[in-house]
Amino acid sequence: MRCASCEAILDVTDRFCPACGTPNVGGKLFPRFGPALREPPGIAARPELEHGVLGCPRCGWPVGSVDPFCAACGMSLDEVHEAAARAGFIGVWTTPGPGGLTPYRPIRGLGRILRLVLVVVMALSAALTVEVVHSLADADRPTALVRLDHLDPNQWTGLTQVVLLAAIALAATLFVWWMARGYRNLPALGVRRLRVGPRWAVWSWFVPFVNLVVPKEAVDDLWRASDPEFPVYSASWRASAVPFRIHLWWLAIVGAAVLLLSAEWALPSVGTVDPSISRVGLGFAAAAFPAVFVGGLLEWMLVADVGTRQARRFTRLGPVHPDLIGRPPPSAADGAGPTEDTSDEWSSDLGRGAAAASRSSDRGVHGVY
Repeated sequence: MRCASCEAILDVTDRFCPACGTPNVGGKLFPRFGPALREPPGIAARPELEHGVLGCPRCGWPVGSVDPFCAACGMSLDEVHEAAARAGFIGVWTTPGPGGLTPYRPIRGLGRILRLVLVVVMALSAALTVEVVHSLADADRPTALVRLDHLDPNQWTGLTQVVLLAAIALAATLFVWWMARGYRNLPALGVRRLRVGPRWAVWSWFVPFVNLVVPKEAVDDLWRASDPEFPVYSASWRASAVPFRIHLWWLAIVGAAVLLLSAEWALPSVGTVDPSISRVGLGFAAAAFPAVFVGGLLEWMLVADVGTRQARRFTRLGPVHPDLIGRPPPSAADGAGPTEDTSDEWSSDLGRGAAAASRSSDRGVHGVY
């Protein structure tokens, strides 16, 4: 027996040629193979989704209503089936939805009231900034700024401080209320995978140290998820960037709170003709009031933008058809799909909802589900 490559003499038990290493296909110990394929088999093209059939969000391959994983890419389909079941009610719910879904409530009206209060805050903080700067520039000029527990409402600076404090408290209350309503709108607008729960997004404002991190995460998610361009039930919104001015807004309001407390500690308890006693407090106030103004301005822009984004998303998705309100959706546990007894409206809406749930955005990231 000779090697087919170099003609070296081989034994029938040799697996390879000892001279050139070519496999000894004629030996007893080498497995037999069929002839090589001249043309490789074609790759199966992704089939078009039929009406009412779910598709894998990652690769688009059709999946069954009870399949735990995609047969094409292996992705877990637990959340896909949940999204498809919820997508049976296609559109935005303006009444209580299935499974206790909170209905959509516009936030632009409340946002207008909040922005009006923020204008008052910015005007008062600008007036006090001018007063503080004049007091610092003129060393012989006594200041009317004193601690909050010794304010004199008969002086314009004292009255301004009182009104500013009340306006800041009202703006903070309205902002938490506005944010809570906007955050609860997100599930009705077809958003899932929120980092912070709706209740915790509100109560986290009142927990020390936690309120330095969690409320900012909730505001970031509120901004991202309100984007009208992202498809429903897609987690691709989490990969979008938050504008730098939102980070600057957070730094401004936190810095303003710290500086106001520092000014409250450093300002004199009663008015004094000796300006040197209160110059440290004036220094803190000179930084605090501009920070209040910047924070109010950026918050005004944030409230206006989020309200507009949610209104545009509602317009793009549209409300639930009135004929479907109050009717039970097809049960996912019974097959998660339209049956012969299902009405034409439900079949049509479930098909569109499944397609919307399975589409991926151009800005999406595979694997984030």
